[in-house]
Amino acid sequence: MTRAGDPRERASRDWYGYGRWAAPYWFIGMEPGGADDAKSYEAWEALGADDLIDCRAHHMSSTNPLWTKWHLKDRPPTQPTWRRLIQLMLAYQGEPTCLDRVREIQRSDWGSLTGKVALLEVSAIHSPSLSKVDLESPLVKDRLRILRKRLAKDEPEFAVFYGLGYQRYYESVVGEAFDDDGFTWCGPTLCALTPGPTSARGDAWGRAEWWIAKGNEIRDRLAGATRRTQAGS
Repeated sequence: MTRAGDPRERASRDWYGYGRWAAPYWFIGMEPGGADDAKSYEAWEALGADDLIDCRAHHMSSTNPLWTKWHLKDRPPTQPTWRRLIQLMLAYQGEPTCLDRVREIQRSDWGSLTGKVALLEVSAIHSPSLSKVDLESPLVKDRLRILRKRLAKDEPEFAVFYGLGYQRYYESVVGEAFDDDGFTWCGPTLCALTPGPTSARGDAWGRAEWWIAKGNEIRDRLAGATRRTQAGS
């Protein structure tokens, strides 16, 4: 049953993205991108208007090919942002990082309600440019506080914050400053600051190798922290 009022306004407060809070891998961006289409918020409401919903279910609830194409049964195109984040995750898991494997993950498992990934946004409002998002608004500040509480409570294995220009907002979620290598800790969770996957295609981080290496580095850092903890116990 839908609730009275504007779905967009409710989503701006209550919708944080896709997946589940208990997922071991978190990817956090500033906003979902794309056109500010009312159908997105209406679909969110139709799926229950929960703080997190299923990515595939949300996209397939529409006949818009810009949504549904990421989840086609055969060989869907790989979404530019997700492609690199999925390769990071696969490298972390020690799995093949080829595009065929990326497609498998993207098609059904990425941001699912039963999967290993939470895809979270500081702002829930679609925008092709963050210049149109008021990052200093009380609403955004409240969402940052909630993300910080959830991060401390749910303790994922790692949380990747992408978009270097938004470091101070991300640090307000983590509660600590990122070091010169882009890492810090929130309790047992290793937090990594990375560029946006599509922010500079000509630079090193525009290539798959950079994201694969970052996934390996996250795994090695977590493994090293575990060994140090065990040695000290």
